[in-house]
Amino acid sequence: MGGSTKSEQARQAALDRVGDAYVYGAWDQYCTVQNRNKYAKLSDTYADKIKQYCPRMSGKSDYCDGCKYLGHRIHDCRGLTSTCAKAAGIATITGQTVGKQWNADTWASRGPIDTLPDVRYAQLFRHDGQKWAHTGCYIGNGETVDARSHAKGVIRGKLTDYKWTHWAIPRGMYGEAEAPPAGAAYSTTGEAGGPPFPGDLERADGDEGEGDRVIYSARVKTSGGNLNIRSGPGTEYHKTGFYRNGDKLDVLAVYDTDGDGHPDWAFTGGDGITGYVSMAYLTPIDGPGSAQDGPDGGGVQTPTDEEEALSAQDSAQGWGVYIPCDNLEEAKRYAGNVKGARIIKIEEPPGVSGGEGE
Repeated sequence: MGGSTKSEQARQAALDRVGDAYVYGAWDQYCTVQNRNKYAKLSDTYADKIKQYCPRMSGKSDYCDGCKYLGHRIHDCRGLTSTCAKAAGIATITGQTVGKQWNADTWASRGPIDTLPDVRYAQLFRHDGQKWAHTGCYIGNGETVDARSHAKGVIRGKLTDYKWTHWAIPRGMYGEAEAPPAGAAYSTTGEAGGPPFPGDLERADGDEGEGDRVIYSARVKTSGGNLNIRSGPGTEYHKTGFYRNGDKLDVLAVYDTDGDGHPDWAFTGGDGITGYVSMAYLTPIDGPGSAQDGPDGGGVQTPTDEEEALSAQDSAQGWGVYIPCDNLEEAKRYAGNVKGARIIKIEEPPGVSGGEGE
């Protein structure tokens, strides 16, 4: 096969990124203090790790000179696979979570790892029995490239050295110039009638190379009562627990359940708890629409089902959050993952201060 085929282009993109840094939430930006700080602000869970492996942010050095990541780029596992596919002209590998990448209608074929065809490039997945936990690149000859963790960065390894469970071939990767890959087609749709992407949005607090993208952080604001956590995005799903007024959490996904173009339910994680909550009782931290970092006092009880539904509809119109992006392409990627999102160009991001060297 020549170097002009799409699979060779994707394969070379993966090889070119070996030795790059891992930063949770990143999608092929240059490794700078400013870019690391941007993603640290988007993730309470991994902010310390993002800073720990940067000599300047961790206080070990005043300069970037001598850092092994100087001149390199930053990725998380989903960002890397998306970047490599795009190098081959395939822009369909997106998604805020590994589960969304797997479940998307973007694959020509896919299957369990023991049916992996003899190809030069494929995307790999790991399902840990409960969720889609990690993704990477197969580069042929039994070798892989993946953005493993903050400690390891982007590494090259053997297929048999990691617990990969599935493979997938992006649609359009193999055309007339190459023989189409053989292998059993396979898909996972989840339980009928369950919430969107059941189980795929649970976060993994072990290997930071796994789990889901944090869109932004928020705080529960109920005027004093507790906020119901449910098994799906709506009051028709059963309660699984609650957050207390003032609790801080991460928003992992948002849903427009009434079709008005505005998100009204969120899938969240915090203090080891995950579940769906009404966005009416969340306020972004240090973002537009947030008057303060914390709730008002008060004494109301846990919202009723009716209050959840009505308040979500009433307040969704005014909901807003700023997600900083390096360029228009990255902004389109985020906007495509959040229904109702719009892209604006501004010179000074609201609620963001500091920068390179500060």
